[in-house]
Amino acid sequence: MKRLLLSIAIILGLSAAASAQDRWPSRPVTLIVPYAAGSAPDTIARMLAEALSARIGQPVVVDNRTGAGGLIGTEAAAAAPNDGYTVFLGSLDTQAVIGHLYKTKHDPATAFAPVSQLARIFNVVVASPQLNISSMRELIDTSKKTGKSFTFATPGVGTNLHLLGELIKLQTGLDLTHVPYRAASAGYTDAMAGRVDLVIAGLPPLAALIRDKKLIPLVATAPQRIEAFPDIPTMAEIGLKDLTITGWFGLLAPAGTSPEIINALADHVKEITKIDSYRKKMESLSIAPVNTTPQEFAAIIKNESAIMADVIAKAEIKVR
Repeated sequence: MKRLLLSIAIILGLSAAASAQDRWPSRPVTLIVPYAAGSAPDTIARMLAEALSARIGQPVVVDNRTGAGGLIGTEAAAAAPNDGYTVFLGSLDTQAVIGHLYKTKHDPATAFAPVSQLARIFNVVVASPQLNISSMRELIDTSKKTGKSFTFATPGVGTNLHLLGELIKLQTGLDLTHVPYRAASAGYTDAMAGRVDLVIAGLPPLAALIRDKKLIPLVATAPQRIEAFPDIPTMAEIGLKDLTITGWFGLLAPAGTSPEIINALADHVKEITKIDSYRKKMESLSIAPVNTTPQEFAAIIKNESAIMADVIAKAEIKVR
């Protein structure tokens, strides 16, 4: 009888230990970020990591895997175990652009399970003060009347900002020449000095330069005027209704991660975006905090991937 009771106790103990090991999360979670420390996406990731760690009771460790326009970090996250202990800060570039430009080991369209969109960053077109142009409509009219061509700076070939420039070119007939920069800040400096005509970038790094009138805002891709910059018109207001592409970042996990973990993470993101201090900090950086269901996020990725593929094909964009 004693042996029987001892056997039962051992079995129950092993069962309880196995249950504890299976219960997510029972150890730290790694958040892979395919962008450099100190960048806007890195800031978003660290804010999320801090808030998520407080909710799940485990450390959430940010792991910056940079290079190749986000490809290195994307591949690393796609190859990670799908046990819920590795998640990924994806973007419009990693989820809707990279797969159409590069030969990848893992197709971003199928390698990830979307959790939730986290943040939107509105894109803006700004002009060099040397250009003496104060609106997108004036830019278009000047081009039509004089046949003048313009240069535009972005952080690189194949980025969503480059594709936005090509989309503007296709829809307006503007003669635009792309000037890629390894460091986005170098493009801003050249625009202020008049060495390049335009910059297409996310709003956060340009906000101070716009306020100081060092760069002239022409238009934003926001669906409505940006509260902090109410004088910048939207694309729709100047008759370009389809040019509403915004930069975004979202949380994903390797494909095959259990639906229970995906839904739990989505619920955490939903609650985190309700935290007043979290929202205010995001908004102070000109970043719009958002959350979606996994299904909604998947639909966004599918739709914008199709748009990016179309632009890449029509503009004949290739990377070396």
